[in-house]
Amino acid sequence: MGRVNIDVLEFYYTIILQNVDKLAFLLVSFVKIFVNFVVKIFYHKGHKGLHKEHKVYGVAWYILKLVSGITEKTFQEWIFMLNQVMMEELRWKKFPVLDDGFVCLVDVMGNDAAITQAARVSYGEGTRHVSDDRTLLRYLMRHQHTTPFEMAEIKFLVRVPMDCWRQWIRHRTASVNEYSTRYSLAIDSMQKTSPDAWRLQAVSNRQGSDGFLDPEVGRALTDEETMFHENARSLYAGRIDQGVAREQARKDLPLSTYTEAYWKMDLHNLFHFLALRMEPNAQQEIVEYATTIGRQIVRPLFPLAWEAFEDYCLFSMKLSRLEQEVVARLAARGQLPATLEQFMEAQDESWRNLERCRERDECMEKLSRMNLLR
Repeated sequence: MGRVNIDVLEFYYTIILQNVDKLAFLLVSFVKIFVNFVVKIFYHKGHKGLHKEHKVYGVAWYILKLVSGITEKTFQEWIFMLNQVMMEELRWKKFPVLDDGFVCLVDVMGNDAAITQAARVSYGEGTRHVSDDRTLLRYLMRHQHTTPFEMAEIKFLVRVPMDCWRQWIRHRTASVNEYSTRYSLAIDSMQKTSPDAWRLQAVSNRQGSDGFLDPEVGRALTDEETMFHENARSLYAGRIDQGVAREQARKDLPLSTYTEAYWKMDLHNLFHFLALRMEPNAQQEIVEYATTIGRQIVRPLFPLAWEAFEDYCLFSMKLSRLEQEVVARLAARGQLPATLEQFMEAQDESWRNLERCRERDECMEKLSRMNLLR
């Protein structure tokens, strides 16, 4: 059997999930038309007695009720089947990241339905239809009712440079088992930087980057990097050949050396990881890993939860009390969208005498994103 196109499968899976109520309605409507057709046939063939007509209607509406009842179950089975196919197609498929890294799905427990099922146990029967799942998922995400999202888990295998892994492993809500260079030889791969990829230190953000060095300068840096990698690997290999213990021979390997790890996390904490690491100010390397995990693996497996995550977390915006008051003052004065001068006049008093104020800058950025600051 050939491999299924993941994009096509994800498209139909999402369409069914988001429109299951409409599909069920169409099916039931078709059955209603069929029932009326059957009744007319019986009637025109001479079954004119009132009791006989009622009997025909009774049988017909029993069929309708039965079809209506199994419709929801049928769509549940379709969704489960599509989710299983999606999981099998994604499992062990390596999505490349950087020059020699990757992420791949090892296993997954649960789907969108598992999240809503866990939520409904809080109040007994409640809503039970697939058509309600999207609404409930969005409510849970919007109001930060996060426990149901913890009922789904995903396990990955990742290959990542050690400097990027240091940031990654700070998310302590995961279960991790990393490749050991005490037991095994270090992976013979180091992240390389192309001449046009050397980034400049950001001025406003001390831990970030902004822009790129001239490629001519970058070419010299890349040549030096290549030489350093070769020397470091040669030094490590020489120590191993002379019998030095692996745990000691590894100590001078550069942070660009790739490592591998199994990494398992529930969906709530995974969304938290993705929200932080897909953020534009995160380090570029980990942004690429997080984006690949989110868009290539999580989104196909949990399309409704991912939609809610994008709408209420990833692309949402929070306004502090001070920021809300700035917007309210500008609105009361009829100054939206505001000029820079109008904004400075309406700013919070605690910012006014500060030459540099990150909170003020962030407020200006938010208003600009909403086209409220010219």
